[in-house]
Amino acid sequence: MHNDNTPITLFTQILGRPWAIDPRAALANVPLLAKVLDDHQLASAFFKKVNEDYNPDAEDKVEKLSKSYAGSIVNYPYAFYYPEEADKETEENSAAIIPFTGTMTKNGGLCAYGYNDRINWLKHADANPKISKIILLVDTPGGTVDGTAKTANVIQSLSKPSVAVVDGLCCSAGMWFSASADKIVALNETCEIGSIGVANYFADYRKFYEEMGVTFHDINSSYSPDKNKEYFDALAENYKTIQDESLDPLAKMFIANISRNRPSAAPYAEIWKTGKVFFASRALEIGLIDAIGSIETALDLLDDVPNKNSVQSKSFFIMNKKMPMLTAALGVDSLEATDEGVFLNEEQLSVIEASLADHQQKLTAEQEKITGLGAKIEELQSSVTAKEAVINTANTTIETLKEENTQLTTANSSLQSENDILKDKSADQGKGADADGDFGDTSVKVDPEAAAIAAARSKK
Repeated sequence: MHNDNTPITLFTQILGRPWAIDPRAALANVPLLAKVLDDHQLASAFFKKVNEDYNPDAEDKVEKLSKSYAGSIVNYPYAFYYPEEADKETEENSAAIIPFTGTMTKNGGLCAYGYNDRINWLKHADANPKISKIILLVDTPGGTVDGTAKTANVIQSLSKPSVAVVDGLCCSAGMWFSASADKIVALNETCEIGSIGVANYFADYRKFYEEMGVTFHDINSSYSPDKNKEYFDALAENYKTIQDESLDPLAKMFIANISRNRPSAAPYAEIWKTGKVFFASRALEIGLIDAIGSIETALDLLDDVPNKNSVQSKSFFIMNKKMPMLTAALGVDSLEATDEGVFLNEEQLSVIEASLADHQQKLTAEQEKITGLGAKIEELQSSVTAKEAVINTANTTIETLKEENTQLTTANSSLQSENDILKDKSADQGKGADADGDFGDTSVKVDPEAAAIAAARSKK
């Protein structure tokens, strides 16, 4: 068995990497793992236990499945490590079976193959001219996130039709890469599918070692205040940092991958994206698989899938932050695209449609407000015009009254002057009479004729 991994590397993957794995598989071995950390002599027992419960012998499983099929089957990893012998036994239009069983890790382990091994097998089978279809034999609770997306991309890029045949579990990371196959078939109703989500498990051994006299010192460079922040926040039971910056982005990628590669499942995303596990019948209802049947059923489904050799291959890439408003509306950090452009799944299109409808409704409401405000402005303008007319009339009246007031003031002045003259005359007349009632010599000039008459009367 090919293996380029070491126990230390595998322990690092187990204790320090995000996992996309069914928790039953993760938790079943926690007590044994704790002992292995203290006594490396138990390592073999540890991996034996893992294999017994969650990593059935891949080659035996492949052989058993291939015997149930009457057609020609090419078994991996045998065909990869013994290519000359396998080629002699391979017939034209054969189907390759590549096992994805047990807990998945990037580089495998002491008793298991890794993603990188399987990627080599996939490419080998895809390049073999005698092989026309590729079967992924899936029985896995999931595994490390590292290596999952790469494996999914390789499956996506296969030139030959592929089908994931579930014989047991197709959970978490297993669902991630299986969704990249053209079809998914469960061999029976008790197969479990789903667990679409991401988690991180780690143990805090500080208290254990502190009781042994060990002191921990965590020192970051002054230039690196955020170094290992996710880890230290988690130790302080603040899990938001690792959720926001690591787990949630991975989960969004996971969900987007399933929605894109399984269009039949996209409308049911609210059901499966929370991490639930479903038996095959329910998985079929919500579009996570295509059928429940035999290996013949799986291969028959591929008859309707065109050979991709005649189709121009599309390279997928991540479009980061180039459409901030669109990604914000979709609730994703980035968009997946091909050389031909950006492709959206049905759920994302529904989100855009709902967003546009909401914006249209808001726009209509705002336009109605603007129309109402326009009418109000016209009403106010008419009121202002009327009030301006009243003001103009009042101003004219004021000017008229001012002129009349001026005239009255002038007339009053004239009357006052005449009144003053009359007063003066009256005063002068009062001063002209003596004590006997005679006027005597007054300053008033009298008519001579009147004076003569007055004199004649006085003589009598």
